Amino acid sequence: MTEDTRTQAQADLAFVRAMTERASRAPLLGGRFLLLWGGLLTLTYLAHFTILSELAGVPVWAISIIWPAFGVLGFAGTVILSRGMERKPGVASIGNVVEREIWKGAGLGIFIFVAGVVVAVTALGRNMILFDLIAAVALALYGAAFLATSAASGLTWMRIPAWASFAFAACVPLLAGTAVLYLALSAVILLVAVLPGLRLLLNEPEYLEQEDPS
Repeated sequence: MTEDTRTQAQADLAFVRAMTERASRAPLLGGRFLLLWGGLLTLTYLAHFTILSELAGVPVWAISIIWPAFGVLGFAGTVILSRGMERKPGVASIGNVVEREIWKGAGLGIFIFVAGVVVAVTALGRNMILFDLIAAVALALYGAAFLATSAASGLTWMRIPAWASFAFAACVPLLAGTAVLYLALSAVILLVAVLPGLRLLLNEPEYLEQEDPS
């Protein structure tokens, strides 16, 4: 290998390394989903609090309506917001792939735990305080998802909502069984989901122009 060839090879490797690092640091595209689910969850927690504390003037059984409504609205919103995501630059970057998969896993974990709690309370007659503990599991999974996304994307500020989520998860059992828990959770979700989601959304790149098939 001549000196010129060796120099060219080194330059090519440096270029590939730079492109790989740039791809791994592409802007994250999940802000809209954090904002959607965080916003809906904040409102649902507030509604739950007003019902339990009798401020809303509606019967307690109304809680069994607001949570399924939360799930339906969240799912429908996710479908709508997912349209055209393939035209976003960086959609296949390491950070975005990890972000999608880790939050998908967190969502599945929360859903499975909720299903288990519903069966335990309705079919087996277990204590309804189990419903309060769903928030602890959810926040712990939020923390893990934020940490993984931070490591993959290089966004170190995401460690703040990660550790905040862990801290608040530990506080849930302290307020379990009280209406105040849901008021506190509405503020927590605003901090660890809505605000981070808004920050990511503001940094999201524009859609790529569609190619003319002609």
